[in-house]
Amino acid sequence: MISVQAVLFLAMVLTQAAGKKGDPLVSVEELRELLKESVQNTISLTALAEQQTQKMEKVMNALEQAETKVANMEKKLAHFMNQTEKDMGMLEVENEETLTEIETLQGEFTNMKEETAKQATSLEGLDDRMGNLEVTWPSGSYCILANGVCPDGFTRFDGYIRAVQTYSANEHYIKTAHFGNSNIKCHGHCGQWPNWFAEIQIVSCCK
Repeated sequence: MISVQAVLFLAMVLTQAAGKKGDPLVSVEELRELLKESVQNTISLTALAEQQTQKMEKVMNALEQAETKVANMEKKLAHFMNQTEKDMGMLEVENEETLTEIETLQGEFTNMKEETAKQATSLEGLDDRMGNLEVTWPSGSYCILANGVCPDGFTRFDGYIRAVQTYSANEHYIKTAHFGNSNIKCHGHCGQWPNWFAEIQIVSCCK
């Protein structure tokens, strides 16, 4: 490709040569075509250079954006690593505290087991002493309310009064109570027998 400057220089040389010899070496039309071709080539080169420049700008912009993204990712990664280190530190502290609490609880549990074993031994000894004790009743003749089998030396006696007349069968007049095998209660279902509402039963052991 021939530049505009080269075409102009060539035209000047040819013109000078033609002036010396009398006949032009290149016609005006040929010079015009050369000049036109040179201008077109220059325009094409300029357009190509602009395209290349635009491509380079796009590449540079893409590189800048990539660098920005990488920098942001590095910041996020650094923050994540710092936070992870803090969390790990806190977990280690909590783990140590938990282990300390577990050891304390294990010690307390061991002490409780030892104390329970001592108390069980004391209770066994107390049971042995209670089994060796002999129950003695005061001398004389008297009765006690029965609650199951009468003690040795006592005889069981029981009696009752049924269909006792009362004003009413409500709790103000009949309060149900049990004294071992003895009791005060309603005769049948409370209110079942009008005017004959109460019942008393006494079971005793006498000697």
